Amino acid sequence: MTMNQKKNFTALTLSLVLTSLSACSGGPAEKPPLQSISSPALLLDQGIQKYNNNDYHRSISLFEKALLQYRSIDNPQGIAQCTLNLSKSYMAVNNNELASHYLDKAGSLIKQEGLDELNEHLQLLSSSLAINEGRFDDAKNRLNTVLNSKKSDRKLAALKTRTRIAFIKNDSDKLSWL
Repeated sequence: MTMNQKKNFTALTLSLVLTSLSACSGGPAEKPPLQSISSPALLLDQGIQKYNNNDYHRSISLFEKALLQYRSIDNPQGIAQCTLNLSKSYMAVNNNELASHYLDKAGSLIKQEGLDELNEHLQLLSSSLAINEGRFDDAKNRLNTVLNSKKSDRKLAALKTRTRIAFIKNDSDKLSWL
């Protein structure tokens, strides 16, 4: 090789190296959306939709998947919501034993983590379970705090549940609850 060819070869090689380096450092690559946070929330929403459409077995499956993912990212709020929804779904298919199991887990987590905003929901579900098991006085006691709720949807649910108890027991005040 002549000296001129060596210079051209070196210049060409250097040019290729610089081009490839500049192509690799063109800017940050776009990151895909973080699935670990949005995926359990999506599963939870899908479970709620299935529950609302009376597809309880499918809702249970979705809530269990969401629960597993919320546990993997250590999200107490999501875990509590899943356990509450699992309890409600198991009550819908008359499996009060599993419903009770999930309510106990939810209650412990809500207390331990200070998730007070979920306490009324817990009391409503606990009251429904108590009705299913024929423990009407316990059901009434659990509704007392929710009947005074500042959230109208929860207060309405508590009134509906209290009316249900009055009619099941044929209480003399059933019309006033209605």
